[in-house]
Amino acid sequence: MWIQWLGTVVMLAVAGYAGLRLVVASRSSAHTHRASDATQVLMGLGMAAMLAPWGDPIPGVGGAALFGVMVVACVVAMLRERVTSQRLMWVQHAVMGFAIVYLFAATPMPMAMSSAHPAADSLGGVLPAAAVTWILIACSGCCAAWSALTTVGVKFQGAAEADTPAGWMLARQTTSLCEGVMAGSMAWMLLAMR
Repeated sequence: MWIQWLGTVVMLAVAGYAGLRLVVASRSSAHTHRASDATQVLMGLGMAAMLAPWGDPIPGVGGAALFGVMVVACVVAMLRERVTSQRLMWVQHAVMGFAIVYLFAATPMPMAMSSAHPAADSLGGVLPAAAVTWILIACSGCCAAWSALTTVGVKFQGAAEADTPAGWMLARQTTSLCEGVMAGSMAWMLLAMR
């Protein structure tokens, strides 16, 4: 139970950071991706809701539909993006969003009770749930590793560091840290569902 409280607090902190980043970016001349930050707010809140020990306040069908729309928006943004590093960012968001849709669809009850009620053997009869789960765990792990490398300073993507608080908020490494936490948490949630 304490791990769910910790996960809920961490996801709310990540969502709060992304929201604060949106506010800071609106007052800055720095080039940021507000749509990406809004996506992170939504994903952080969705994951916090699923982890909430008192039960998921978002109905499964409603959550799957909401995040399904988000996944489609991420795919459209990825197809329109011309910069490779930004395209990869949208791919990561789409994968994470799909994992959230999958969790909503595969676990009709809150995560707090899902260990007592294993997920169905298939998701719409297309692929066995175990295969989809392991693929998403692998993808989430890769996203977490990519974000960790970016956080420690590997320049896969252009970082805009600055010595000001606003510069720190908008720095790519800080955002990557939050993305890594979300991806690692997603992998953990998928493993817990098994």
